[in-house]
Amino acid sequence: MNAPSLIKMNFDYDRMGLTCVYRHGDFGDEVIDLPEVRRVLGEPFRITSGRPDRPYLYNSVVTSIDGKIAFEDAPQGPMIASKNRFGLEDATIDWWMLNLLRASADAIIFGANTLVQEPTATGHVYDDSLEQWRLTHGKSAVPLNIIPTLDGLDIPSNHIEFHSPQIPVLFYTVKASLSNLKAKFPNLAVLEPDSYSTNEQAHKIQPGHPAAIVCGTGTVPNPHLLLRFLKMNGVHRVLVESPLITHLFLREGLMDELFINTSGVYVGGNALSLGKSGQSFLSQEHPHTSLMSMHVHSPHFLYTRYALMREGSHD
Repeated sequence: MNAPSLIKMNFDYDRMGLTCVYRHGDFGDEVIDLPEVRRVLGEPFRITSGRPDRPYLYNSVVTSIDGKIAFEDAPQGPMIASKNRFGLEDATIDWWMLNLLRASADAIIFGANTLVQEPTATGHVYDDSLEQWRLTHGKSAVPLNIIPTLDGLDIPSNHIEFHSPQIPVLFYTVKASLSNLKAKFPNLAVLEPDSYSTNEQAHKIQPGHPAAIVCGTGTVPNPHLLLRFLKMNGVHRVLVESPLITHLFLREGLMDELFINTSGVYVGGNALSLGKSGQSFLSQEHPHTSLMSMHVHSPHFLYTRYALMREGSHD
Protein backbone atom coordinates (compact mmCIF):
# COMPACT_ATOMS: atom_id res chain seq x y z
CA MET A 1 0.00 0.00 0.00
CA ASN A 2 1.45 3.38 -1.03
CA ALA A 3 1.84 5.85 1.79
CA PRO A 4 -0.47 8.86 1.22
CA SER A 5 0.49 12.40 2.12
CA LEU A 6 -1.11 13.71 5.27
CA ILE A 7 -3.99 16.03 4.40
CA LYS A 8 -3.87 19.72 5.28
CA MET A 9 -6.94 21.97 5.40
CA ASN A 10 -7.41 25.68 4.90
CA PHE A 11 -9.30 27.50 7.66
CA ASP A 12 -10.96 30.90 7.27
CA TYR A 13 -9.84 32.23 10.66
CA ASP A 14 -11.53 35.62 10.17
CA ARG A 15 -14.92 33.89 10.01
CA MET A 16 -14.18 31.71 13.05
CA GLY A 17 -13.77 34.33 15.76
CA LEU A 18 -15.06 33.32 19.19
CA THR A 19 -16.38 35.58 21.95
CA CYS A 20 -15.38 34.74 25.51
CA VAL A 21 -18.42 35.04 27.79
CA TYR A 22 -16.81 33.56 30.93
CA ARG A 23 -13.26 33.07 32.14
CA HIS A 24 -11.92 31.92 35.50
CA GLY A 25 -8.70 30.47 36.87
CA ASP A 26 -5.19 29.71 35.70
CA PHE A 27 -4.89 28.45 32.13
CA GLY A 28 -1.30 27.22 32.32
CA ASP A 29 2.21 28.14 31.31
CA GLU A 30 2.53 26.52 27.86
CA VAL A 31 1.54 29.06 25.21
CA ILE A 32 0.61 28.72 21.56
CA ASP A 33 0.81 32.32 20.34
CA LEU A 34 0.09 32.50 16.63
CA PRO A 35 -1.81 35.12 14.61
CA GLU A 36 -4.22 32.37 13.54
CA VAL A 37 -4.92 31.41 17.16
CA ARG A 38 -5.49 35.02 18.16
CA ARG A 39 -7.96 35.49 15.28
CA VAL A 40 -10.06 32.62 16.62
CA LEU A 41 -9.64 32.90 20.40
CA GLY A 42 -8.82 36.59 20.66
CA GLU A 43 -5.70 35.67 22.64
CA PRO A 44 -2.96 32.99 22.76
CA PHE A 45 -3.91 29.48 23.81
CA ARG A 46 -2.54 28.43 27.19
CA ILE A 47 -2.35 25.06 28.88
CA THR A 48 -0.38 23.52 31.73
CA SER A 49 3.05 22.33 30.58
CA GLY A 50 2.96 19.14 32.64
CA ARG A 51 2.77 17.43 36.02
CA PRO A 52 5.61 16.02 38.11
CA ASP A 53 4.04 12.58 38.55
CA ARG A 54 2.47 11.81 35.15
CA PRO A 55 1.47 13.52 31.89
CA TYR A 56 -1.19 16.23 32.02
CA LEU A 57 -4.41 14.76 30.58
CA TYR A 58 -7.25 16.59 28.83
CA ASN A 59 -9.98 15.50 26.46
CA SER A 60 -11.89 16.84 23.47
CA VAL A 61 -15.49 15.93 22.70
CA VAL A 62 -18.55 17.45 21.03
CA THR A 63 -21.97 16.51 22.35
CA SER A 64 -25.61 17.30 21.67
CA ILE A 65 -27.53 19.31 24.27
CA ASP A 66 -28.61 15.98 25.83
CA GLY A 67 -25.07 14.60 26.00
CA LYS A 68 -25.13 12.35 22.93
CA ILE A 69 -21.88 11.99 21.01
CA ALA A 70 -23.22 10.19 17.90
CA PHE A 71 -26.39 9.60 15.94
CA GLU A 72 -27.61 6.01 15.77
CA ASP A 73 -27.71 6.13 11.94
CA ALA A 74 -24.45 8.10 11.60
CA PRO A 75 -22.02 7.01 14.34
CA GLN A 76 -19.09 9.16 13.22
CA GLY A 77 -18.26 11.59 16.01
CA PRO A 78 -18.02 14.76 13.86
CA MET A 79 -21.64 14.37 12.75
CA ILE A 80 -22.97 15.86 15.99
CA ALA A 81 -21.27 19.10 14.94
CA SER A 82 -21.57 18.93 11.15
CA LYS A 83 -25.28 18.04 11.15
CA ASN A 84 -26.12 21.22 13.04
CA ARG A 85 -27.70 23.06 10.12
CA PHE A 86 -27.71 26.39 11.95
CA GLY A 87 -24.09 26.21 13.10
CA LEU A 88 -22.09 25.30 10.01
CA GLU A 89 -19.20 27.63 10.87
CA ASP A 90 -19.29 26.24 14.41
CA ALA A 91 -18.67 22.74 13.05
CA THR A 92 -15.50 24.06 11.41
CA ILE A 93 -14.46 25.80 14.64
CA ASP A 94 -15.08 22.59 16.61
CA TRP A 95 -12.81 20.72 14.18
CA TRP A 96 -10.15 23.43 14.38
CA MET A 97 -10.28 23.35 18.19
CA LEU A 98 -9.50 19.63 18.08
CA ASN A 99 -6.49 20.44 15.90
CA LEU A 100 -5.37 23.11 18.36
CA LEU A 101 -5.51 20.59 21.19
CA ARG A 102 -3.64 18.03 19.10
CA ALA A 103 -0.95 20.61 18.39
CA SER A 104 -0.53 21.21 22.12
CA ALA A 105 -0.18 17.50 22.95
CA ASP A 106 2.81 15.18 22.91
CA ALA A 107 0.49 12.20 22.45
CA ILE A 108 -3.17 11.59 21.64
CA ILE A 109 -5.38 8.63 22.52
CA PHE A 110 -8.25 7.56 20.30
CA GLY A 111 -10.13 4.31 19.84
CA ALA A 112 -9.97 1.73 17.06
CA ASN A 113 -13.65 2.40 16.42
CA THR A 114 -12.71 5.88 15.21
CA LEU A 115 -10.55 4.30 12.51
CA VAL A 116 -13.37 1.92 11.52
CA GLN A 117 -15.94 4.72 11.31
CA GLU A 118 -13.57 7.21 9.65
CA PRO A 119 -11.45 5.30 7.10
CA THR A 120 -9.60 8.38 5.82
CA ALA A 121 -8.96 10.11 9.15
CA THR A 122 -5.58 10.01 10.88
CA GLY A 123 -4.27 11.41 14.15
CA HIS A 124 -2.25 14.30 12.76
CA VAL A 125 -2.61 18.09 12.80
CA TYR A 126 -4.56 19.27 9.75
CA ASP A 127 -3.75 22.97 10.23
CA ASP A 128 -0.35 23.80 8.71
CA SER A 129 0.29 26.81 10.98
CA LEU A 130 -0.25 24.64 14.06
CA GLU A 131 2.01 21.92 12.68
CA GLN A 132 4.71 24.50 12.01
CA TRP A 133 4.37 25.71 15.61
CA ARG A 134 5.10 22.16 16.76
CA LEU A 135 8.18 21.91 14.57
CA THR A 136 9.59 25.28 15.66
CA HIS A 137 9.13 24.25 19.29
CA GLY A 138 11.09 21.03 18.97
CA LYS A 139 8.15 18.67 18.65
CA SER A 140 7.48 16.05 16.01
CA ALA A 141 5.07 17.02 13.24
CA VAL A 142 2.62 14.37 14.42
CA PRO A 143 1.90 13.57 18.08
CA LEU A 144 2.34 9.98 19.21
CA ASN A 145 -0.91 8.16 18.30
CA ILE A 146 -1.92 5.79 21.13
CA ILE A 147 -4.66 3.28 20.24
CA PRO A 148 -6.17 1.09 22.99
CA THR A 149 -7.12 -2.49 22.19
CA LEU A 150 -8.09 -5.41 24.41
CA ASP A 151 -7.45 -8.21 21.93
CA GLY A 152 -6.09 -6.67 18.72
CA LEU A 153 -9.03 -7.94 16.69
CA ASP A 154 -10.66 -4.53 16.39
CA ILE A 155 -7.67 -2.91 14.69
CA PRO A 156 -8.26 -2.24 10.93
CA SER A 157 -4.71 -2.96 9.80
CA ASN A 158 -5.33 -1.69 6.25
CA HIS A 159 -6.20 1.81 7.53
CA ILE A 160 -3.94 4.58 6.22
CA GLU A 161 -3.05 5.39 9.85
CA PHE A 162 -0.70 2.39 9.80
CA HIS A 163 0.83 3.04 6.39
CA SER A 164 2.08 6.58 6.81
CA PRO A 165 5.81 7.05 7.41
CA GLN A 166 4.96 10.18 9.43
CA ILE A 167 2.67 8.74 12.12
CA PRO A 168 4.12 7.09 15.26
CA VAL A 169 1.62 4.49 16.56
CA LEU A 170 1.59 2.78 19.94
CA PHE A 171 -1.01 0.14 20.83
CA TYR A 172 -2.01 0.29 24.50
CA THR A 173 -2.90 -3.27 25.37
CA VAL A 174 -2.44 -6.46 27.39
CA LYS A 175 -0.24 -9.49 26.80
CA ALA A 176 -3.06 -11.69 25.46
CA SER A 177 -3.52 -9.43 22.43
CA LEU A 178 0.02 -9.75 21.11
CA SER A 179 -0.55 -12.80 18.90
CA ASN A 180 -3.44 -11.07 17.11
CA LEU A 181 -1.51 -7.84 16.74
CA LYS A 182 1.57 -9.62 15.40
CA ALA A 183 -0.59 -11.45 12.87
CA LYS A 184 -1.65 -8.05 11.52
CA PHE A 185 1.70 -6.31 12.00
CA PRO A 186 4.50 -8.91 11.61
CA ASN A 187 7.20 -6.36 12.46
CA LEU A 188 5.42 -5.12 15.57
CA ALA A 189 7.81 -3.84 18.25
CA VAL A 190 6.79 -4.88 21.77
CA LEU A 191 7.60 -2.87 24.87
CA GLU A 192 7.79 -5.37 27.71
CA PRO A 193 6.51 -4.48 31.19
CA ASP A 194 9.83 -5.15 32.91
CA SER A 195 11.50 -2.52 30.74
CA TYR A 196 9.30 0.51 31.42
CA SER A 197 11.87 2.11 33.66
CA THR A 198 14.50 2.33 30.93
CA ASN A 199 14.71 4.72 28.00
CA GLU A 200 15.95 1.88 25.81
CA GLN A 201 12.37 1.00 24.86
CA ALA A 202 11.39 4.45 23.56
CA HIS A 203 13.41 4.10 20.34
CA LYS A 204 11.11 1.25 19.27
CA ILE A 205 8.30 3.74 18.67
CA GLN A 206 9.07 4.93 15.16
CA PRO A 207 6.77 6.59 12.57
CA GLY A 208 5.51 4.02 10.11
CA HIS A 209 6.34 1.08 12.39
CA PRO A 210 3.61 0.37 14.99
CA ALA A 211 4.63 -0.71 18.46
CA ALA A 212 2.68 -2.15 21.38
CA ILE A 213 3.05 -1.49 25.07
CA VAL A 214 1.94 -4.33 27.34
CA CYS A 215 0.24 -2.78 30.37
CA GLY A 216 -0.56 -5.83 32.43
CA THR A 217 -1.37 -9.51 32.09
CA GLY A 218 -5.11 -9.27 32.82
CA THR A 219 -7.93 -8.49 30.44
CA VAL A 220 -7.84 -4.68 30.82
CA PRO A 221 -4.66 -2.60 30.43
CA ASN A 222 -3.46 -0.62 33.43
CA PRO A 223 -3.42 3.13 32.61
CA HIS A 224 -0.95 3.90 35.39
CA LEU A 225 1.68 1.74 33.68
CA LEU A 226 1.07 3.54 30.39
CA LEU A 227 1.33 6.99 31.94
CA ARG A 228 4.46 6.07 33.89
CA PHE A 229 6.16 4.97 30.67
CA LEU A 230 5.04 8.08 28.79
CA LYS A 231 6.22 10.45 31.52
CA MET A 232 9.63 8.77 31.70
CA ASN A 233 10.00 9.16 27.95
CA GLY A 234 9.24 12.85 27.58
CA VAL A 235 5.49 12.85 27.05
CA HIS A 236 4.21 15.74 29.16
CA ARG A 237 0.69 16.26 27.78
CA VAL A 238 -1.82 13.73 26.45
CA LEU A 239 -5.03 14.56 24.59
CA VAL A 240 -7.71 11.90 25.12
CA GLU A 241 -10.06 11.84 22.13
CA SER A 242 -11.76 8.57 23.06
CA PRO A 243 -14.96 9.13 25.11
CA LEU A 244 -14.64 5.67 26.68
CA ILE A 245 -11.02 6.21 27.71
CA THR A 246 -12.00 9.63 29.08
CA HIS A 247 -14.58 7.90 31.27
CA LEU A 248 -12.17 5.17 32.38
CA PHE A 249 -9.48 7.72 33.21
CA LEU A 250 -12.02 9.77 35.16
CA ARG A 251 -12.73 6.67 37.24
CA GLU A 252 -9.00 6.46 37.98
CA GLY A 253 -8.78 10.16 38.87
CA LEU A 254 -6.42 10.80 35.97
CA MET A 255 -8.11 13.56 33.94
CA ASP A 256 -7.04 17.16 34.55
CA GLU A 257 -9.22 19.12 32.13
CA LEU A 258 -12.27 18.56 29.92
CA PHE A 259 -12.88 20.43 26.67
CA ILE A 260 -16.59 19.87 25.93
CA ASN A 261 -18.21 21.58 22.95
CA THR A 262 -22.00 21.50 22.82
CA SER A 263 -23.79 21.48 19.47
CA GLY A 264 -27.32 22.86 19.70
CA VAL A 265 -29.02 19.68 18.50
CA TYR A 266 -31.13 17.16 20.41
CA VAL A 267 -30.76 13.42 19.75
CA GLY A 268 -32.47 11.43 22.52
CA GLY A 269 -33.13 7.69 22.58
CA ASN A 270 -30.39 5.09 22.87
CA ALA A 271 -27.75 6.93 20.86
CA LEU A 272 -24.25 6.78 22.33
CA SER A 273 -23.63 9.28 25.11
CA LEU A 274 -20.51 10.35 26.96
CA GLY A 275 -19.66 7.63 29.49
CA LYS A 276 -22.47 5.30 28.37
CA SER A 277 -20.12 2.37 27.78
CA GLY A 278 -18.59 2.55 31.24
CA GLN A 279 -19.70 1.99 34.81
CA SER A 280 -21.78 4.85 36.22
CA PHE A 281 -20.57 6.98 39.09
CA LEU A 282 -22.81 6.92 42.16
CA SER A 283 -24.34 9.69 44.25
CA GLN A 284 -21.76 9.58 47.04
CA GLU A 285 -18.64 9.63 44.88
CA HIS A 286 -18.25 11.26 41.47
CA PRO A 287 -16.00 13.80 39.75
CA HIS A 288 -16.64 17.52 40.12
CA THR A 289 -15.49 20.25 37.76
CA SER A 290 -14.89 23.98 37.76
CA LEU A 291 -15.76 25.98 34.64
CA MET A 292 -12.62 27.66 33.29
CA SER A 293 -14.02 29.32 30.18
CA MET A 294 -17.00 29.52 27.88
CA HIS A 295 -16.92 30.82 24.32
CA VAL A 296 -19.57 31.34 21.64
CA HIS A 297 -19.54 32.06 17.93
CA SER A 298 -23.27 31.79 17.26
CA PRO A 299 -26.38 30.97 19.32
CA HIS A 300 -26.12 27.36 18.13
CA PHE A 301 -22.92 26.14 19.81
CA LEU A 302 -21.04 26.40 23.12
CA TYR A 303 -17.30 25.88 23.69
CA THR A 304 -16.56 25.06 27.32
CA ARG A 305 -13.42 24.17 29.24
CA TYR A 306 -13.49 22.57 32.69
CA ALA A 307 -10.87 21.79 35.33
CA LEU A 308 -11.29 18.63 37.40
CA MET A 309 -11.61 19.40 41.11
CA ARG A 310 -9.12 17.67 43.40
CA GLU A 311 -9.63 16.61 47.01
CA GLY A 312 -9.47 19.68 49.21
CA SER A 313 -9.96 22.11 46.30
CA HIS A 314 -12.58 24.84 46.73
CA ASP A 315 -11.97 27.05 43.68
